[in-house]
Amino acid sequence: MIALRGGNKLRWHIDYLRQITTAWALWFYTGGERMEHHWAASLNRMYEVSGAIHNFGSSDCACATHLFYSPNGPTLNRFKQQLELDGLSASVNELVCQQ
Repeated sequence: MIALRGGNKLRWHIDYLRQITTAWALWFYTGGERMEHHWAASLNRMYEVSGAIHNFGSSDCACATHLFYSPNGPTLNRFKQQLELDGLSASVNELVCQQ
């Protein structure tokens, strides 16, 4: 959430993306396990999603990317469905951003 507030310093990948686009929703998980790499793998397996930029946000891991693109979604329910297919927790929450 801090990265969405604004400010002049560009530190995180989201800071650079905010210069050219607007977040319309955020998906998050409040459990103790880090899900970043699991989510990237699940998103990569979804037919309606493609990796936007190779190695974006994933220079410190084996993931192809942590930035994905889809012209029409996917919906939160579709993402939860993919997580379940992958044997992962579907305890994902959504925060819809004001436009």
